[in-house]
Amino acid sequence: MQYRCAALCAFIAAFAAGCNQTPLSTLAAPAPSVQSDGQTPTQNECCEYARELESAVRSGDPTETSSLMRLDDLMRRTVNDLDIPSRARDEILRGASSSSNKALPSELVAIVKQGGSYTFRNYHVDNGKPYVLFRMFTSRGGVTYHDIALARHPDGKVALDDIYYLSTGELVSQSLRRSLLALVPSLYPSLLAQLTAADRDVAENMKKITRLGAAVNGGRADEAIATYRSLPETLRKDKSLLLFYVRAAHLKGGAEYAAALATYRRYHPSDRALDFLELDHQVMTKDYKSALATIDRLSTVTQDDSYILVMRASVLSMSGRHREAATAAEKAIEKEPDLARAYACRLTVSLQEKNHAETLQWLKQYADKCGVTIEDLTKLPGYAEFIKSPQYAEWKNWYREHGKK
Repeated sequence: MQYRCAALCAFIAAFAAGCNQTPLSTLAAPAPSVQSDGQTPTQNECCEYARELESAVRSGDPTETSSLMRLDDLMRRTVNDLDIPSRARDEILRGASSSSNKALPSELVAIVKQGGSYTFRNYHVDNGKPYVLFRMFTSRGGVTYHDIALARHPDGKVALDDIYYLSTGELVSQSLRRSLLALVPSLYPSLLAQLTAADRDVAENMKKITRLGAAVNGGRADEAIATYRSLPETLRKDKSLLLFYVRAAHLKGGAEYAAALATYRRYHPSDRALDFLELDHQVMTKDYKSALATIDRLSTVTQDDSYILVMRASVLSMSGRHREAATAAEKAIEKEPDLARAYACRLTVSLQEKNHAETLQWLKQYADKCGVTIEDLTKLPGYAEFIKSPQYAEWKNWYREHGKK
C-alpha cells in the first residue's frame, strides 16, 4: 500500500518540530486493537460478516468490500498511538484514505474478476480473539490465506480488526508501519539521530532497498541477490527483505534457492511463513517425505482447509503413491464438493493409472459439480490414452448433452 508524499512530509515535519517521545521503531509493531465496551463478537456474527465480505468481493463491488473491511479504521489505529500533532496525523490519514484503503479491496475484486476466488473457509478463536479464515486462489494457480481478526467496533458492528497473512507471517498493520519506518527517515535525514541503530540502517540503505525490490519485481535475479548481500546484517535478517531474497533465489533455483531458504530458517526458525516457502523447494527437489510433513503443519495453521488435502494428493501423486493420492483428493471433494482443483487432482491420478472408467466418472462430476467448461481433451496433455478408449466416446456424448452451455 502506498502513501502520498505530502502526507508523509507532514508526518516527518511533526517529528522534526520536536515530537520525539515515541521512537520510530514503534512503527514496526502491530496497530492497537479496536477499543470497544461491547461484547466479544459471537460465532454467528463473525460468520455472517465473513459471508457478507465474500459476497461483496464475488459481486465485484470494491466500494462495499472496502466498507466492510474498514481499512480506514485500521489505518487510523496504525498512527493514532504515535506521539505526533493531530494536524500531522490528519494529513497522513487523508493521504492514505485516497489510495491505501482502496488498494486491498480493489485487488481482491480484480483477482476474482480474472478467474480467481476469495472464499470464507473457517471460524476459529485464538487467545480469546475471533478470526475468520479466507482462502484466495489466483487464476494462475497461486494460493494464499488471510486470517482476519474481528472485533466489535464502537458503533456495535462486527468488522475487521487486523489481517494476518499466512504466507508472510505478518499482520497488515505491521506492513503499514514498516512502510512508515522505511520512508519517514529517508525523506528527512535530520531524524537519523533519533533512530535506533537498526532503524538507522534502514534509513541509510533506502536506495539499496528500493533497488532490491525493483530488481525482484523486474525478474533481475542476479542484481537482486547482489543488492541483498550488500546490505548490513541487521537488514539481511529483516523478514520483508529476506522474502525479496527468497523470491530472487527462486528465479535462480538450485543451490541459490536452497541457500536463501536456509538463511530465512536461520534468522526466523519459528516463522509461520517458512512452511509455505519451503514446500515449493521440497517439491522441486523431490523431497516428498519432507513435503508431506510440511503439509501436515500447513493443515494445522489453515484450520484443516480442504485445499491442503489437494496439496497432499498432488505430492503423493508425484511420489507414485497413486491410491493414497486418490483417497486424499476424494476427501477434499467430500469436504468441499465444488473445489475444482480437487477434481483436477483426482483426474490426474486416474490418468496416471490409465483407469479410463474412473477418468470418465470424475470428468462427469467435475463438469457437473463445478460448472466448468471442459476443453477439447485431444488438446490436453495426459489424455492421449483415454482418447483411444471407448469411454472417450461416451464422454463426448454425455458432455454434449449435459456440459456447460
